[in-house]
Amino acid sequence: MGDTVVYTIKTRNKVTESTIDNLVISDELPAGLAYVEGSLKASNDGEAKFEDGKITANFGDVSDTEWRTVTFQAKIESGYAGKTIKNVAIVDGDNIDDPDKPGTDIKVDPKEPKIESKKTSSLQEKAEGNKDADHPEVGDTLLYTIQTRNTVEDSLVKNLTISDAIPEGLEYVPGTLKVDGTSVSDAKDDDQGYSAEGKVTGEFGDVNDTKWHNVTFEVKVKAGQAGKDIVNTANVSGDNLDKPDKPSHEAKIYPRNPVLESEKTAKNLDTDKEYEVGDTVVYTIKTRNKVTESTIDNLVISDELPAGLTYVEGSLKASNDGEAKFEDGKITANFGAVSDTEWRTVTFQAKIESGYAGKTIGNVAIVDGDNIDDPDKPGTDIKVDPKEPKIESKKTASLQEKAEGNKDADHPEVGDTLLYTIQTRNTIENSFIKNLVISDSIPEGLEYVPGTLKVDGTAVSDAKDDDQGHSAEGKVTGEFGDVNDTKWHNVTFEVKVKAGQVGKDIVNTANVSGDNLDKPDKPSHEVKIYPRNPVLESVKTAKNLDKDKQKYQVGDTVVYTIKTRNTVSDGKVKNLVVSDKLPAGLKYVEGSLKASNGGEVKFEDSKITASFGDVSDTEWRTVTFRAKIKSGYAGKTIKNVATVGGDNIEKPDKPEVDITVEQKDPVSDKPEVPGKPSKPNNPTNASNPEKPSQTEPTNIDQRSDTGNELPNTATNTYNLILVGLVLLVAGTALWYFRRKRNA
Repeated sequence: MGDTVVYTIKTRNKVTESTIDNLVISDELPAGLAYVEGSLKASNDGEAKFEDGKITANFGDVSDTEWRTVTFQAKIESGYAGKTIKNVAIVDGDNIDDPDKPGTDIKVDPKEPKIESKKTSSLQEKAEGNKDADHPEVGDTLLYTIQTRNTVEDSLVKNLTISDAIPEGLEYVPGTLKVDGTSVSDAKDDDQGYSAEGKVTGEFGDVNDTKWHNVTFEVKVKAGQAGKDIVNTANVSGDNLDKPDKPSHEAKIYPRNPVLESEKTAKNLDTDKEYEVGDTVVYTIKTRNKVTESTIDNLVISDELPAGLTYVEGSLKASNDGEAKFEDGKITANFGAVSDTEWRTVTFQAKIESGYAGKTIGNVAIVDGDNIDDPDKPGTDIKVDPKEPKIESKKTASLQEKAEGNKDADHPEVGDTLLYTIQTRNTIENSFIKNLVISDSIPEGLEYVPGTLKVDGTAVSDAKDDDQGHSAEGKVTGEFGDVNDTKWHNVTFEVKVKAGQVGKDIVNTANVSGDNLDKPDKPSHEVKIYPRNPVLESVKTAKNLDKDKQKYQVGDTVVYTIKTRNTVSDGKVKNLVVSDKLPAGLKYVEGSLKASNGGEVKFEDSKITASFGDVSDTEWRTVTFRAKIKSGYAGKTIKNVATVGGDNIEKPDKPEVDITVEQKDPVSDKPEVPGKPSKPNNPTNASNPEKPSQTEPTNIDQRSDTGNELPNTATNTYNLILVGLVLLVAGTALWYFRRKRNA
């Protein structure tokens, strides 16, 4: 409705060389259309007019076959939604026997509907004994009215339906249902409404007006609803509505006795943490009256702090101007008479006391009023987690008993009995170690003495039974269960020093673990077994002084290094001496002998000697010297053996090293180009006089892998060429001077 329709009428004479006398197009507008002033137009200079609801266009005599066109506009009038408007024109002429009647239909669609709805209730009848004439009470009868209408003219609501599910607390009164003021049966029959399964329904069919349509019915207030707010929401729908309307109404049932709603929460002041001893807990107690139009007389919130909590001074706060105080371990906040339904809040802080790690602290508040029969008791629990444990451990050994014949009262010897003590403790108060265990695998060189195991001073059997320790397969174990103190806990046991351990250092490492420890502690102890006879460790190495060379050849300088040390701590090597008699094939390089740690060195009679005196530590002593490989040793291996000894060393060390002397590369016979000096075979010789030149004479008896070496003829050839050139220059000069003198 309201849309503008553009009509076009076209006509022509189809027969050439003929004439239509006085061609006229006319169109009488049907009901439902209103002509738009000034919209009428005719082609080919036709004379057009609109009079008395009729379009007329006169084109005179028409002798061609061209199209004549008439256009005009018309608006669709209200009231034609859902109808079809037919429009037929007439095309005629004076010599036309049967006029044309072109026509067209338009179907007028309804507009999009939009509904508004409302729901009300009123007191229909007071129950016997009820005195409050203005408010509904239990047993009273209410009349509900649900109304709806379409707000858009020229639209329709298809299959309009109003339904209402009776809420809990109300009961439908049978036979009271009316649809648009007309009573309908409760049965689902051929009238416009019914009631079934706690739901009333009114059906209106297709509605194309904008009048209010309604459903009414009665309900009774059931027992137990005093003080409650009963919300009733209806449903208004239609097949062509995008979503239903849901008008709602709240009925407040009297008398309005207050009803409390309360809750209590706790959180750590440090929001990122769980609860531990020493943490501050922020408690919040909230309460409100749920019943509107009622009053709580003298609303009071109280909270007696349980064991394990200490109130934080100055932390108590109450909302809504409540008067709050803390006395004798109890929080109290008084809010006076409360007639609204807003939340009242009390907050305070309390610290968790020591000794409550691993425990749960329950805290229950009381919310009450003078006219409250059953006070609220909101509560909350906090679980106090133990802190993260941190352990420290130590391990010691002491001489328990000397073996027969052993005389050293201060130091353990083979056969002696030692007492091991392994101790551990948790250093963090208010934490605990879950399933603390101390274990120790007896190291090689020691032997457990059966029956000597004690856990925290109490003897336990070696068998794995129901006591706190056992010994099995060379390992002792003490079990302490969950430990929540910071006392020292210990495991002790005895061992014997086995044969063959003289001079050795026996390291014994225990393992202290717990199920909630990130990694075990590993306390360790070293026992030095006496007597402490020294034991030498020696190494000898060789390398070419020319770092770029990976092999040895005649004339090369070899750098020898001899290293030695005493491997037994608390042992002494008396008069430590390193000596090395140079083998055949090596020539000592004067001034190259050096010794670490202040050692006194000398070279006499082809022998290196370095004296270090008495040595009580385990540091390395080093001797270095250089030697040149002599001619005649190409293709041979030179073994060099040093001797390391001392006055109290029964068997000296003899570190040794071999070097293999390789053949030099043969020199080519090909003569070099005159005037171009040959590249030296070893450019480093100039700066390193200790390295022999590659052109040194070699022993003619020396053999290569491929047979006799070829004679070196390259130099002789070069010399002959050079001499020839000199003679040629001299002869030319002599000839020139003689010719000049004779001229």
